[in-house]
Amino acid sequence: TSKPDETPSKLDDLGALIATLPSTAKPQASSSAPERVAVAPTQAPTPISKTAPAPSPKAATATASAATGTYYLQAGAFRGENDAESLKARIILLGLPVAVQKAEVNGKAINRVRVGPFARLDDMNRARGRLGENKIETAVVRQ
Repeated sequence: TSKPDETPSKLDDLGALIATLPSTAKPQASSSAPERVAVAPTQAPTPISKTAPAPSPKAATATASAATGTYYLQAGAFRGENDAESLKARIILLGLPVAVQKAEVNGKAINRVRVGPFARLDDMNRARGRLGENKIETAVVRQ
């Protein structure tokens, strides 16, 4: 019989608590969600805009000096020559210069599929984008 007495008092306490929480919780929930959305974009563009102009001239200088090298895109490295030739054929159909280079790594023969050479980074990046559109992942190799 003591349990029924405790239950109404607990319900009354919970009712009073619930009655106070929604009025406090609703403004906090609605104001906290927009604040998070507003704070994140505000903070993200500020560092990006601060960092983008400063490194851009430096990056352009680095790109200009790095552009003097020769670049390749490695599209794959295969043990089997047939796999390498198959990928080479796919890349030829895209109109890109490609070659299979035989090499030895850790005592094992491999066939590297390399696209290029590219003297300019712009040309290399254009080719890399075209390969990516055709689901061919590449890695940049500088020689």
